Amino acid sequence: MKKSVGSVILFVFLAAVAVAFLGMLSSRFFIPKDAGLAGGAMVLGYGVLGLLIGLVGALVGVRFLSPGQL
Repeated sequence: MKKSVGSVILFVFLAAVAVAFLGMLSSRFFIPKDAGLAGGAMVLGYGVLGLLIGLVGALVGVRFLSPGQL
């Protein structure tokens, strides 16, 4: 069975968004309470970093997963 483009795109998008969301949630453990207005930028930075990690991880995962596992 061949991997459909739609399922690959959906898998990569959902995995990247999920890891970005986890990165933004976990940022509260690393950002001090007195960060002020810079705290929002730090949360955004952790989210973007999570998005990139999720994107790379999902693209690597697509190569190794069978179509049924997507």
